[in-house]
Amino acid sequence: MARCGCRWTLGQILSAIAVLLLCSCQTAMVPTNRPLPQNAQGMPEYRGGYALLPMLQQPQGEIVFIMAFSGGGKRSAAFAHGVLRGLRQIPVIEDGRTRSLLDELDSITAVSGGSFPAMHYGLYRDKSFETFASDFLKVDVNAYVYGTYLLPWNWEWLVNPFYGTNDRMAEVYDRLMFHGATYADLLRQGLPVVTVDATDIANGIPFSFTQPYFDLICSDLSSFPVARAVAASNGFPVLFSPITLTSHTPDCRGLRPPTAAPQEWAETPDQLSRRGLLARTANRYLDPERTKYVHLLDGGISDNLALRGVTNGAIALDENNEAFRRVALKARRSRRPCGRCGGTGKAAMGIKMSRFAPAFVASPTSARPGRRPVTGWISVCRRYDRPQPPKSVR
Repeated sequence: MARCGCRWTLGQILSAIAVLLLCSCQTAMVPTNRPLPQNAQGMPEYRGGYALLPMLQQPQGEIVFIMAFSGGGKRSAAFAHGVLRGLRQIPVIEDGRTRSLLDELDSITAVSGGSFPAMHYGLYRDKSFETFASDFLKVDVNAYVYGTYLLPWNWEWLVNPFYGTNDRMAEVYDRLMFHGATYADLLRQGLPVVTVDATDIANGIPFSFTQPYFDLICSDLSSFPVARAVAASNGFPVLFSPITLTSHTPDCRGLRPPTAAPQEWAETPDQLSRRGLLARTANRYLDPERTKYVHLLDGGISDNLALRGVTNGAIALDENNEAFRRVALKARRSRRPCGRCGGTGKAAMGIKMSRFAPAFVASPTSARPGRRPVTGWISVCRRYDRPQPPKSVR
């Protein structure tokens, strides 16, 4: 029997690898963030856009109900999805109407693994309870990660300087779950607002995918794909490359967005002032010489509980804010005994939660033996019947 005497030389092997690399290069077009629209005078048009306060014309219920989904990979995603299911099963009666506690939700802040169920629910609402498991939880996402590095036809990130490993993962998430959805689609869904947080690795601070943050780089969030926001929030360092935003601040001609922290806050001598930090951060983004690009990785680097954006938003509020005054007045009128959670207790629970905690944190790290995170909502409400401040909510 004849034997094959074929032997590959080093040059032939390198040539074959080069051919594979060229075949893998599909010159993918990475979606970039677009600048803000301009008026006839060429000035930027700052609009409310996708953010909690502009969309909070009226809370879903009698208080502003905010939840935070922590990071933790697929375990965190499964836990947060379970919390949403649990909220749907808790009845709330207000003004003679029976709704689920989930229907009262005004905002979800999410980071890393928690961003998957948050964004999926924000887009698809009740349909998410039917499809999220098959779209994500039961999908071997790790196989796509391995394929990014091991399969030659996925090696465009090696030859295209504008395309990274996390750009590929954004395409994967879009194909699996989001199907081309942008923040314009999310805006049409209304409340609850889904705020996905990533980390600006150049400055080591959280960056939220909301219009006020995009205003700081003179960019329009509405056309930005939600899959890229989720990919940025899940960009584990070293394993993935950053998702990069381009700053268009030269187009804004030095104008300070109305949603930005006032300049005078940065002049405080107190270096520990949170308002001062917010103003200095805004100044850094608004300076075109200091910020040309924003490189984003896993939100868990700077805030794995997804609470920093909530607290920063509360710190930036004052009594002159229209939405704040409207909600605060409504909350003061709504103070009454909690009673039973199936009754009118949710309003009182929310009012007192706003005094003692910025949000309910859905974190798999709290799901230890002996704890029942979802049914814990009922015990929380009953605790608030007591006149003394409650203990920390777990």
